[in-house]
Amino acid sequence: MSNTNGEHKQKNDENEAIQSLIEAACEERPKIPILVGIPHTGQIRAELGVNYVQWMSDLRFEAHILPLPGFRPVTAARNKIVKIFLEDPLYKECKYLLMIDSDMSGPANLLELSFFNKPIIGAFTLMVKESRIVPLALKRQGRGYSNITPLAANELVEVDATGTGCMMIRRDVFAKLEKPYFEYLMDDEGLVQLGNDFYFCMKAKMAGIPIHVHTGYVTAHDQLVDIADLYFAQLKEEKERARKN
Repeated sequence: MSNTNGEHKQKNDENEAIQSLIEAACEERPKIPILVGIPHTGQIRAELGVNYVQWMSDLRFEAHILPLPGFRPVTAARNKIVKIFLEDPLYKECKYLLMIDSDMSGPANLLELSFFNKPIIGAFTLMVKESRIVPLALKRQGRGYSNITPLAANELVEVDATGTGCMMIRRDVFAKLEKPYFEYLMDDEGLVQLGNDFYFCMKAKMAGIPIHVHTGYVTAHDQLVDIADLYFAQLKEEKERARKN
């Protein structure tokens, strides 16, 4: 029994020593201050709540969490978060704003996107389009956009547009854009021609600001997918491929 207790004590001492080394290494580097802005309507995905705790305790960052409820449409919430980010003295040291929607899930290391120091960088978000799963990483094609696929894992890719569901924006970006930063592009009948995420990206590209997506940080909206639809779409694609061959 005494040997077992001694082994446990030795193991605990080793773990404490390792933790002390990690903390000392982190103290030598200045923490990266980041504001995490979360527009929501009263509910936040459970996984995102867990990430709160991990972000706040990560010694590499100084994470400030800003859940913003009740602003509709979502463009109003996004613009309000930017206003707070730019004008509130509490966040003046924050170089980066991570905008993440309340229904998103993702890895606990999302704040590492700041390591790449890109003006605009998005996590790798997947979406269902015509019963297929495609990346929300797009290139301009004519008057519209096309999905960039296939993409390799753990790759930094320059894109023309991506979603704002999980996007990190460097502070200096907003000095190059006119207000409102987020808005819908409407036609003369009030119909939406371009969503607020793509319109934001279009304005950024017009201002000469590059946009990137990193496939090593995977996120997704909480949504229901009809597996049968995906299955039959896959069969159709396989038959089409066989016909061409």
